[in-house]
Amino acid sequence: MSKPIIGILSRVLGEYDKDINYIERCFVSMDYINAIESSGGTPIILPLVKGEENLRKFIEGIDGLLVPGGIDVNPLRYNEEPLEKIGSVSDDIDEFDIKAIRWANELKKPILGICRGLQVINVAFGGSLFQDLSLKSGSKFNHWQKAKKDTPTHSIEIKPGTRMFNLLGNNAVVNSYHHQAIKDLAEGFIASSFSMDGIIESIEKVNGGYVLAVQWHPEMMFNSHENMRKIFLDFIEECKKTKSGR
Repeated sequence: MSKPIIGILSRVLGEYDKDINYIERCFVSMDYINAIESSGGTPIILPLVKGEENLRKFIEGIDGLLVPGGIDVNPLRYNEEPLEKIGSVSDDIDEFDIKAIRWANELKKPILGICRGLQVINVAFGGSLFQDLSLKSGSKFNHWQKAKKDTPTHSIEIKPGTRMFNLLGNNAVVNSYHHQAIKDLAEGFIASSFSMDGIIESIEKVNGGYVLAVQWHPEMMFNSHENMRKIFLDFIEECKKTKSGR
């Protein structure tokens, strides 16, 4: 069987060139590409398009969807007004991500979310977010680490009986680069792991297709921490089932 095709949703970077022209570029981190390729998948970057027909064709043509990290989700998406500590938002990126997630789920394509990916998946299915961790009672750890990207900086406890438990066991240590987190969990999902200060660190869809998402960055830890590879290997195995028609 040929390798499953994994669509990675692109991110957008805007900058001024030397002629003071504002240019936007689509990109993804090489860490995502390397993790997918090393796990047996064929990664492709899905450019941010505004045409629904093109996006739908992208989703129909892949075997699995990876929703990567990025900027904040607009709080209007979960019926809140923006508070002081909200970061950069983009309606174009939110619309792109949410439509891709919903269509991939509708078509039973496995979905893996990372960092913002976890947050926007939760919003896409009706959940909400803490706009900043300072707004969550009891949150006291530094979730934006000042260490090399593959350095684990805090512990998580994993709920028995979950897919994440089957992959990593009852606890793990992870890296951390986020200032937002899940507040109200979307219906149809379970929280499968937590930080020691109560932040939801991973979620799983209970039924109706494979949707798994983590708040940390396993792609950054892929080369140096063998257990983080299990997350991608599990995702790719599910994508192979999609490709073979299950």
